[in-house]
Amino acid sequence: MEEKITRPNTQQDAKEVKRQLKESPKPPTSRIRSSGSSQADAQEMAFKDNILKIEREARQAESDKELIYQMVNSTRALIKFRQAMYFKRVGKKRFKIVSVSSLSAIETNSLFIRWLDNIIKMWVKDKGFEKADAFNIGRYFSKEELEINAYPFPEFVIAPLKLRDDSVFGLLIFTKEDPWTNANLGPATRIIETFCHAYEALIGPAKIKRKTKSKAFIGWGIAAIIALAAFIPVPLTALAPGEVVAQEPVVVSAPIDGVIDEIEVAPNSFVKNGDLLFKYTATDLRNRVALAAKEVEVSSARLQQFQRSAFSDANSNRELVIAKSELDLKSAEYEYALDLLSKAEVKANSDGLIIFSDKDDWTGRPVSTGERIMRIADPEMVRLKIDLPVSDAIVLEEGARIKFFLDSDPLNPLEATLVSASYHATSDKAQGDVLSYKVNAKFEEQDLSPEHKRIGLRGTAQIFGEKVTLAFFVFRKPLAKIRQWTGY
Repeated sequence: MEEKITRPNTQQDAKEVKRQLKESPKPPTSRIRSSGSSQADAQEMAFKDNILKIEREARQAESDKELIYQMVNSTRALIKFRQAMYFKRVGKKRFKIVSVSSLSAIETNSLFIRWLDNIIKMWVKDKGFEKADAFNIGRYFSKEELEINAYPFPEFVIAPLKLRDDSVFGLLIFTKEDPWTNANLGPATRIIETFCHAYEALIGPAKIKRKTKSKAFIGWGIAAIIALAAFIPVPLTALAPGEVVAQEPVVVSAPIDGVIDEIEVAPNSFVKNGDLLFKYTATDLRNRVALAAKEVEVSSARLQQFQRSAFSDANSNRELVIAKSELDLKSAEYEYALDLLSKAEVKANSDGLIIFSDKDDWTGRPVSTGERIMRIADPEMVRLKIDLPVSDAIVLEEGARIKFFLDSDPLNPLEATLVSASYHATSDKAQGDVLSYKVNAKFEEQDLSPEHKRIGLRGTAQIFGEKVTLAFFVFRKPLAKIRQWTGY
């Protein structure tokens, strides 16, 4: 209740008034609020709400990638940075970029990322990585350098992320254009502690430490294992195309020059001794026999004429010898013509499987004497023929082991033994005019089944040679190429 204060008329009254003023209650100043203090309270409330929101999201993160994304993006409203980066520890003093704010993917070979790597290396060498540090990028680069002029946020804060035992597992970097103050760094310290606790709880300290351990000893261990493995003895091998062929086929060649009229048998069919295989166009041969026969008759008549006149004419005795020699010559020509005509039909001289390409390849084709046309083979007697290219040639010894992988059955290789190999390489048109050595091998009888004995099966043969070190086995071809290029 407000008291009434009267104007004093005397000195005594004046003193009484002063006493009343002193004893009268003062208005409560704590209830007086200014507009400025209300705004400050609202900012403080929003700040607390941001902290609680970030901490809640960190606890609810389901993976390390989600948590790292929150580190470099969700903290922007609290710390007021312009760009944030997260580096994970991958060695004793090595860190690797993992995430950058506002970027979904990172190109590790870009100039910007490589520039950041250099900053981290210089900072670790200069300050270590145990304590947070705020600095201007001019500490490590001059203003004239292009990277500083190109990057608009020169004020850096590098904060280490630690486990409970103070071991560092990563770095958080915040950048902006104006210097950092305690008002900025205070919230950053708290929220970084929250992220460290959430990361350790999510991943586990043991797994984090395994990832942060230096991998140098692993590299040295691998190098040592490779060095020791280089001296392991292994057989030197070579791969080459191979084919199942007849072991001792009977070659059917052209007995005379001429044109083949017709092939009487089908490829890969069985024939018996005496069966007709093919025949020539015999028109010229028959005409030649007929002409030779007429010449024999003429020579015989002339001889008889000289024999009758030899009794009365001495000159006829001299012509008689010439006529007899001429008859012998014509008779020989007639017999030769008959022999050629008899060879116009070629017959098999043994039993077996007839092997040649196709009827149409030979019908109407002129052939020369001795030209191979087909072969007769025993299907039970087969061998392995290998065309070993010169570029893959190795030292071959009789009895060397061979594994043959059929194209039709590559999972069941056949065992074979080397019998012989040619000394000189020859060109084979079937192999693309590639120079190769001809290698012959015999199969192990217990490995051959009826389907494996089929002549014409093709595959890849692996030939085993002498024992060499693993290093020589691996680098044999590269060393050969280098020597060819350099001449040494």
